[in-house]
Amino acid sequence: MLTSISNNYQHAKDLVLKKTHKGRRRNKGWRKLRNAFVKGKTCEVCGSKKKLEVHHILPFHMYPLFEMEPTNLMVLCDGSNRYGIKSCHLAVGHLGNYRRSNIDSFTDAMIIRQKLLDCT
Repeated sequence: MLTSISNNYQHAKDLVLKKTHKGRRRNKGWRKLRNAFVKGKTCEVCGSKKKLEVHHILPFHMYPLFEMEPTNLMVLCDGSNRYGIKSCHLAVGHLGNYRRSNIDSFTDAMIIRQKLLDCT
C-alpha cells in the first residue's frame, strides 16, 4: 500500500511539474491566481500554514471552464500536521488516491475540521 501511495504521489508530482493533467494544459494565468488564492490562508481541514496546495473541487481536466473559478478552489495542505494527517490534499481532496476526485471535498473539510477542533 505504501508503494501505491508513493507511486500515486510521484505521478501527481510529475503532472504538476509538467503543468499538464490528462492532456490538458494549465491556463497561462494559473500560477498568478494560485499564488494570490493561497496567500494568507490556511488548510481548510487542519489549519496548517505549511505546504499549502490549491485544490480544484471539480477537477480541471474534466471541467476546464472551472479551472480559474475561485469558487471551485480550496486550500489544503500537502504535508504532515499536528493531527497526524500526512496530507489533507490527498486524504480529503482525493480520498487517498490522486486518480480520484472528491466533489464533496469542501463539505468534508468543514466536517473534519469541526471534529478535529472538538477533540482538542
